[in-house]
Amino acid sequence: MSVAGGLAPAWNGRHGGGDGSMSVASTGKVSVILPGELSDTVVDFLHDDKDSLRQCSLVCKAWLSSSRLHLFNTITVRDAERTFEQLQPFLAAIPSSASAIHHLIFSGQATLTIDEVQVALCSLPGLRELKLVDCTILAYRTDRRRPTPCFSHVSALRIIHCNTTADDLDPLLDLIALFSNIDYLALQNNNFKFLKAPRESGPGLSATSLRTISAVMVPLSLLSCLILQSKTPAEIKRVELVACTVRSYRDDGAAPFAALLAAIMPTLESFGVTPGLYFMFDERHVLAGTAESYAISRCAHWHLQSLDILLPKFADMQQLMKLMLSFTYDFRMRALPPVVRAVRFVVPEIASVEEAALPRGYTAQKHEEEVAFYWLYIDHNFECTEFAGRTFEIVMADDASPASRARVAALKAYLEKRLAVMVRRGQLTIFPGFSG
Repeated sequence: MSVAGGLAPAWNGRHGGGDGSMSVASTGKVSVILPGELSDTVVDFLHDDKDSLRQCSLVCKAWLSSSRLHLFNTITVRDAERTFEQLQPFLAAIPSSASAIHHLIFSGQATLTIDEVQVALCSLPGLRELKLVDCTILAYRTDRRRPTPCFSHVSALRIIHCNTTADDLDPLLDLIALFSNIDYLALQNNNFKFLKAPRESGPGLSATSLRTISAVMVPLSLLSCLILQSKTPAEIKRVELVACTVRSYRDDGAAPFAALLAAIMPTLESFGVTPGLYFMFDERHVLAGTAESYAISRCAHWHLQSLDILLPKFADMQQLMKLMLSFTYDFRMRALPPVVRAVRFVVPEIASVEEAALPRGYTAQKHEEEVAFYWLYIDHNFECTEFAGRTFEIVMADDASPASRARVAALKAYLEKRLAVMVRRGQLTIFPGFSG
């Protein structure tokens, strides 16, 4: 059991802790009397510096409660040997720690039952986010009846690489059904094979309201249960679907995707997508048509004026190049809905602003000539009539880390050089609003 800082802080301001009284901080032979407000400010400033916060908690009792608010903001249980049963005695040993926990992460748990999750969450009244990573969740009931929602205070649920080898998706739906109001639901798998023949799921959710869904390599059958078979009226505001199908529309992959679009479109405010075929970067497959582009182009009730094309990972420039090139192939064949006037290419964590390593046998000059050709080819594709009158942006993801944002200047300079013609004709804006 450990106190971790792996998640972004839920808040950076003062959350109580001090009583406004004076506290004494000793440094060597010097004692300094600090107002309570100042000591709280010092502790708040150190929110992400856990080592310093631990030292602050030892300065004096007046600093202890304020430090704990930050130290216990995120709790991580990292391995299968430390289970839910051990969480309660851990919290009981430290008074008021349970109410300070806003984020709970379980990683690498061999198995988890729905009952175990319920017991743990009942003891955490201040919890805002639950994250499960590399866990196997067991089914709630053999008759596939869903549990009754019993938690309204948890607003974010992240299920990452869970049940990736299981045939049945029902346990994931059982887990989601525990929560009555989910502002942000993230589902992420890491195996394309899981998309091909997942076992059909049981009934949908009885009373879970969803606002934002972000799904990566998740079968459409699971998303259908979440959206199409739910008894709660759709209130979804944003959906992000990354590689949730690897089929083209010729394989009838567009039909379930179109059904999802029709269900969420009435309340939808923004939509982001990346077809699975983009990852394979086979020109023949993309030109044949992705299920996503076919469904979007034929969506009768599409009302959004913008569309986000998501880059799940940014390891080097080549990945952004392939994404933009695949998009031009795909949507030249199947036109965007007429109402769409803007397309945003959304960049996540930037690992590096360097190009990929030189292929074997390539000289630097030959590699530069080839890279320059592909960027010019992208620019040429955007000149076609299918994209006339539309604008394009390259933007940063909302949850990008400060380290990634620090690399924006270098990335912006690189892209403005490679896509200079597209920028000059006013068709492309790169990181709008950024200066530095």
